[in-house]
Amino acid sequence: MKTKFKALFRALPVMLLATLALTATVVPVSAAISVNIVGTPSGTVYSQFTVSATEVTASTQYSIVLLQNGIERFAGNVTSDGDGNIPNSPVQVPPAPAGYHSVLLKQGSATIATASTTFTVYPSISVTPTTAPVGSQVMVNGTGYALNSLVTLTLGTTTLQPQITYLPNGSFSASFTVPPVARNTHNISAKDAFNNINVNIASLAVTPGIANITPIEGKVGDTITVTGGGFTAGGSVQLYFDTVSEANLLKTITANASTSTNPGAISTTIVIPAAARGNHNIIARDVSSTTNTPGKVYTVTPKIILTPVSGAVGSAVTVTGSGFSANTSVSFEWDGSAISGVAAVTTNATGGFTKTFNIPNATSGEHTITARDATGPAEAVYTVAAKITLNPTSGTAGSTVSVQGNGFQTIGTVSITYDNAVMTTATLTNGTFTATFTIPGGVAGNHTIMATDGLSNTATETFTSTLSATLSPITSTAAPGHVGQELTLTGTGFLPTSAITASFGTSAIGSATSDATGAFTITFKAPAVTTGNHTVTVTDGTNTRTFTFVMEGVAPAAPVLVAPDGVNKPKQPIVYEWDDVTDDSGVTYTLEVFTNAELNILILKKEGLTTSSYTATETEKLPSVSKDAPYYWRVIATDGAGNVGDPATPISFVVGFSFADLIPDDVPTWAWITIGVFVLLIAGGLGYYFYRRSYSY
Repeated sequence: MKTKFKALFRALPVMLLATLALTATVVPVSAAISVNIVGTPSGTVYSQFTVSATEVTASTQYSIVLLQNGIERFAGNVTSDGDGNIPNSPVQVPPAPAGYHSVLLKQGSATIATASTTFTVYPSISVTPTTAPVGSQVMVNGTGYALNSLVTLTLGTTTLQPQITYLPNGSFSASFTVPPVARNTHNISAKDAFNNINVNIASLAVTPGIANITPIEGKVGDTITVTGGGFTAGGSVQLYFDTVSEANLLKTITANASTSTNPGAISTTIVIPAAARGNHNIIARDVSSTTNTPGKVYTVTPKIILTPVSGAVGSAVTVTGSGFSANTSVSFEWDGSAISGVAAVTTNATGGFTKTFNIPNATSGEHTITARDATGPAEAVYTVAAKITLNPTSGTAGSTVSVQGNGFQTIGTVSITYDNAVMTTATLTNGTFTATFTIPGGVAGNHTIMATDGLSNTATETFTSTLSATLSPITSTAAPGHVGQELTLTGTGFLPTSAITASFGTSAIGSATSDATGAFTITFKAPAVTTGNHTVTVTDGTNTRTFTFVMEGVAPAAPVLVAPDGVNKPKQPIVYEWDDVTDDSGVTYTLEVFTNAELNILILKKEGLTTSSYTATETEKLPSVSKDAPYYWRVIATDGAGNVGDPATPISFVVGFSFADLIPDDVPTWAWITIGVFVLLIAGGLGYYFYRRSYSY
């Protein structure tokens, strides 16, 4: 046993050393690894940057990865040397979004260490081609921008409208049409929504070119707009069709001056010359620099022009064509069918022709004439001119209208309708006729008169049926009406045998039934309404006419009071009387009795009195008053239109007995003193007399 313990103690140091050795091999290497970015810690996509590391496993391959928002992007592989160091090793910035990225040292999928500083990715762009004329397409590719962010492209100071495709990892591809800017080298910038902008210089050398032609397709003789730029400022620019030759020169213009906001730009119109069907080039030549722009394609399509565009069957029409295929045969059709007896023609070198023929038998209205070559047709509308004229073209129901027509079939009859109702027929002579009929009652407004022959040739014209309605007598501000005035509404041209109603404001005032021509008469009296304008309406439910009735606004005169007259004391119940007041609108009266001269204490008021007197009731008897505190009464007249007249001049009166009535009102003060002295003397004498007499007894 002792021998075993001794052996164990001898082996213990060796075991401890072995344990320490094993422990050392599993301690994470990253605890002592240092990763650094050598040089500037920033750059654009595909640029290189240098990394170094120490204390890594000797002679081992590692990968450098950029990390942003949890997404790793591979930058390159590096290998350590025999001493466990990674010397300055270049790697490439991978396609990555703008901003800060952590730099990771990885072995397989395991992160061994992170650089002490971050790496910043900056945006950059490339332009293809770097020289382009105005109106051509240019590609811009960008890297190092924010993910899926809106990118704004600018050419110099001009904001572009590109077609942008967003690619992964903050990249994009865009194409744009070079706008009409000045001939020069212009910097191109691309900025995203987070204000990340390319750090490299990208430029485009702009040369003369046509930016746009509008439209890009049309016919010979059409006017199109041509815009462009990059020409010599203030210099001459010649526009050509197909080739730069004197025969094909369309126009000479002057480019914008150098002092303009867009030097070297052009904007003008040209007329497409005679040319065969197909694509043709519009070319601009900068005279100063003898530079020709690339051709801008304009496509010529065929057309025909008819002269005239309408006429009767059998009349001649001339068809002028342009833009057809050159030196080819053109045939003619009427409503899609070949025209009997009309031969084909051959176009000239520019695809033009002229052909005259007679209009075949056809109904009135629009028809299609087609000119067709081997490539395709061109069409125009011809109107067979069956035609009618009206005399007169408007009137009320019951009036007579004359209809004259021409351009119909040679012989036969024609039927005349009014809103599809047959009015009459007429006999045709060499395609002409004359007929008359009476306009029936109906709705006011436009109505269709149609003439139709046996071949269904039709012609229409519009007859305007008018209403005739009057309100009499006519009132105005200068000559107003009054309540109860007799008024008459008359009309014609309303719906026949229909109920006609009339209203004054919103109140019905009368009705009638119209006769066969829509005529009627309604008589009514003006109702009691306020002064001013009022609307009188008459309608058959479809046709309506309105009139203005002006109600008079003159107030009635002030009444003259008769009794109580202020002299004679009235008996009760009191009978109040006043003179009649006359007014066209009729009057009513308001009686008021007051207890004071200020007329602000009202004790009796009777409104709406229709006669010029009022007898008080038993309950309306007045208490007795003295002449020192009399009653006052007055009357106000109001007419049927609500016009209130001035009040009558008030009169005072008293009723009943009062001691104050025994005393005259006109005794002067000195008389009252004298009377007082006499009263005192008489009283004193009587007193003395009775005293003496009582003393003697």
